[in-house]
Amino acid sequence: MPWVDAVEVMKRNPPTRREIEQVIEYQRRKAKPRFYSDENFPPEAVRLVRAKGVKALTAKEAGQMGHPDVNHA
Repeated sequence: MPWVDAVEVMKRNPPTRREIEQVIEYQRRKAKPRFYSDENFPPEAVRLVRAKGVKALTAKEAGQMGHPDVNHA
């Protein structure tokens, strides 16, 4: 999958009012993000994400190695 420009994606598909409210609510509760990485995501990047305090689960930890991308979603 090629890299995408998040700003351009957001311009083409702006967030809904509900999505904006959810982000504001997460910030209010100081909710921490959760992250799932498939087998193509570099292990060093997972370590960096975890070092920032983000909960991260890898495909290997979830027993999803070798599964098609649709199973990861």
